This record gives sequence, C-alpha cells and structure tokens, in this order.
Amino acid sequence: MNANKILTTALDLQKAHTKLELVDMARAFGWRGDHARASMLQIALYVGTKLAEDESPQQGGDRLPEQALPPAEEQPSQEQPSQEQPSQDQPSQALPPAEELPPAEEQPEQDQPDDKQWRAMLKAAGIDKPHAMLRKVYAVAVVGRMIPMLVGEAGTGKTFLAEQLGKLLRVPFSSISCTEGMSESQLTGWLLPVGEAGKFDYVASPFVRSIQQQSVFLLDELDGADGNVVLLLNSLLSNGFLTVPHKLENPTIRRHPDSIIIMGVNSPSGATELYTARGRLDASTLDRVYPMTVDYDPAYEKSLFVIPGQTRRVRSTEWKPSADVVDEQVMAALSNFFFKLRETKTANKVNRIVSSRMAQRLVAAVLAGVPVAEAKADNLLFWTADEQRRAGVTQ
Repeated sequence: MNANKILTTALDLQKAHTKLELVDMARAFGWRGDHARASMLQIALYVGTKLAEDESPQQGGDRLPEQALPPAEEQPSQEQPSQEQPSQDQPSQALPPAEELPPAEEQPEQDQPDDKQWRAMLKAAGIDKPHAMLRKVYAVAVVGRMIPMLVGEAGTGKTFLAEQLGKLLRVPFSSISCTEGMSESQLTGWLLPVGEAGKFDYVASPFVRSIQQQSVFLLDELDGADGNVVLLLNSLLSNGFLTVPHKLENPTIRRHPDSIIIMGVNSPSGATELYTARGRLDASTLDRVYPMTVDYDPAYEKSLFVIPGQTRRVRSTEWKPSADVVDEQVMAALSNFFFKLRETKTANKVNRIVSSRMAQRLVAAVLAGVPVAEAKADNLLFWTADEQRRAGVTQ
C-alpha cells in the first residue's frame, strides 16, 4: 500500500467511524490510555499505517514523509486545520496529549541575530514578506523571553505576525479568539467521559498541549475575555506553571521554556465607541506582559493599489534592533529612570504599577536589542499623557 492509499484509507476511516470506534481500533493495535485518545486524524493515520503493514509487511512501497506521520509522542502535522483555529465549541485534539510530551529541557539563551543572520533565518523559513514588526516580536519573545502583548487596531496583522513567528521558529502555531462567554476550561481542559466504560478522564485543551512543548500560541482578542478567565493565566505567565483542579492526577502543568505565548488586543483599557465588546484588563495581568504597538503598514497598503495582473513592490520599513552597546552607563541611566518613575508617580498619586517586573522588562528589552527610549515608551504604553506628565516622564 503506497503513501497515497494509506492517507486515503486513514481519512476514510476518520469519516466513517465515531471517536469511540476509532479509539477501539487504536486499542486493538496496542494503544492504551491517552495514546488511544490522541488526535482523531493521528489515530486514523496510525490505523491506516497498521493496515498497510498487515497487507504488505515486506514491501518497501512509498513511505510517508517523517513529518506527515508522527508517533503519539511527537507533534502532529501542521496541516491539521484544528491546530490553526481551535474550536471554541468542542474540545480540540490538535496537539499531542500533554502527558506524552517530553520533559522540558533548559535551552541556551538566544542572541539577537545580525542583519545577515536575520535574512538567512527568513529565507530558511520561507518567509518572503515578513511583517514589519516580526523582528521586534522575535527580540521580545525569543531573545528577551517575555510575553509580547500586541496592541493595535483591527487589521494591523497581529494574528499574521504571531503566525509568522511560529513559521520562523518552525514550531506549531495555535490560537484562540477570546470572548466574554469563553469558559476557563477552554484554556485548562475538560473532564469528559472518554475513558473505559464512560469513565471521566481529563482531556487537555489545545492551549495546555501547546505550552508543554516548543510552540507559539496566540491569545487573540484577549481584551474581549472575561476578566476572571484572564486572571488564571497570571501564575503561568510569571511562575511558569498552571494548576488545573479537575486534572486529578498531576494537576500542576509546567510551561516548556521554549513555549511562546503572545497576546493580541485592541483596547486593553476597556470598551470604546469602536471596540464595544471589550473589558479593562487587570493591572496584575498587564504587569506580566511586554506591550508593543502594532500599526498598519503603509508599504503593504500601497502595494494593493495596482491594476490586476501587475505588481507593485514597496519595501516595508522593518523594525531593527539597536546597534548601541549596553554598558554600565546605560544600565545606570535606566536604573535612575525606573526609581525616579516610581518615586514621582507615588508622590503624585498616579494610579499605575511600577513593579520589579517592570524593571525586569526594561533590562531584558534593552539587552534583547530594543532601543532604550523605545523600551521606556513600550512599558508606559498604557499610561495616559497626563499620567506620564505627573510621573515626570519627558516626551
């Protein structure tokens, strides 16, 4: 049986049988526990492969590419649609079971690539038209190991930007669009009757599966989520773990060191005339992220105004890291800025947080290549002009 026939058989199995029937098939071939409850497409491919082996164990035939048929312990093909857009109505099994993921290993810290290295990275990833802010997101998330919060109007490419980062790093990308009616379970997972004889077992959400491996996960429209749902992320963002009460065995889920979480928001300060279905994000959550503005790209927009059949290439103005050397003098000036900001905002009763996390973000951003002035402006992104003036910040 060749590769095409295996795929056809597998897809036919998936269409013709229920989830429980596919689970029974998987168990008949030796799968147990969460192995038997992995992605339905993954099970179907597994069963299809087994059928091929039974039919022609000695034939070489056409083999599936290694990435197209991963074992349960590895990540699934990125062609699985549910991984790109996980459903909010039904549990998705786009990523491999969380319990089967390998333990997290500490990875060496990344350095900011120079221009030549950056171009080589884009070419290797097949990215011909990078988003203008892709390099900054890379600097913040990969080099600085922070949580980027992309703040911008609708249509500025926040989702596209997060997806491009996943492509650049060659890791799975997943996302969820947050709404006020979204339950905590859509982040933490479900307790469902999928075990033997209808036994209730824990089923990990796409978010839980993503954070336990090298990946990029976008929490899109986060300002549209219920505030209490967002709060459950705080421990994960600052301490690297998430506790799931209904996961009775090993309820603590730890984030992989190379799991990247990105947030996309339109109006973190609450509802406006344009963004009416938004809520004000809690200060404790905002204190755990690195905010950065994502704006429209005039070069891309100009390229749209062409006669059909013709092209107009206009190069975007891409963000570039600072070439300045970060020395003791730079750090001393940054320290003075931070402590003066805290002192002045407290004296003038500005209702904003100037925490140790802000100090960490300032240092990490500057070391990752963000210019000093830009790092300061990013960390004050949610402050009004009046609040900045009262806190002694000079424009």
